[in-house]
Order: sequence, then structure tokens, then C-alpha cells
Amino acid sequence: MKQSVILLVEDNADTRAALDLLLRDATFRVEMAGNGAQALHLYRARRAEDAPYDLLVLDAALPDFSGFAVAEEIRADGDQQTPIIFCTAYDEPIAHARAHLVQAHDVWFKPDAMTDFKELLTNALTHLAPASNVAVPKMPHPVHEKRCP
Repeated sequence: MKQSVILLVEDNADTRAALDLLLRDATFRVEMAGNGAQALHLYRARRAEDAPYDLLVLDAALPDFSGFAVAEEIRADGDQQTPIIFCTAYDEPIAHARAHLVQAHDVWFKPDAMTDFKELLTNALTHLAPASNVAVPKMPHPVHEKRCP
């Protein structure tokens, strides 16, 4: 089985580092972008190489345009299958509505416990694993819950 490859798009360096550490501990392969333009460039390059990401984790608010706009571009490119999880600091109904419009898998509200985030990732990858032969690593159980900055 191949290792799950995740594109993590987050503009806050501290949050990106915390999520990167969490994901690498869970044996995912992580590629990162700090804005929407970088995210779309990386996403399209991997698709062109016929090596698409297994999961996209998008910050809802990016400096150049929103994570929702990134997702809209990805869906407009014809990718209706790649699971997307949005990260946002704003627990508002509009986040869920916008996520639903782009067929996102879920929304994670920062700074909810990292264990909640791990559960979302595992759930998203479990849904795609049988069809794509992607390894779904067992998530480590933390001694204590961490908060995302």
C-alpha cells in the first residue's frame, strides 16, 4: 500500500508547523503551501504527473484568496473525489454551507483538540482507502490533548 499524501494549505507558520508535526507523526507524507496560489500550483502539478493528493487540508482564510476559492477551482478542474477538510477559526454556519457547496468532507474549527482533527483525517482517508489502496495509518493516541495555535 502507498503512503497517504496530503496537501496542507495554511498561512500561519505556527499552525502549519503544529499540523505538519501531527501529520508526520501519523506517517502521512505532507506537502505544504502558505497561500492559495501555491496550493493550486502544487495540486495541478501533481495531477499532471498522475499522482494526485489523497487529501487536501485547506485553511478557510488565506492571504491571497480563501480556501473555499481554492476548493472551487479544484472542483472546477474536474476533481470531485479528493477529500477536502477545511480548517477555520470561525465557527459559523457559513463555513459549513460553503464547505458543503464544494463537496468538502468536513470542517475543523481551530483551536479544537488535535485528537478531533486526527479523527477527521482518519475518517476522510478511510472513505477513500478501499477504492484507492491508500494506507490508512493508525493514529497515535496523545498523552494529553494539544491545542492548535
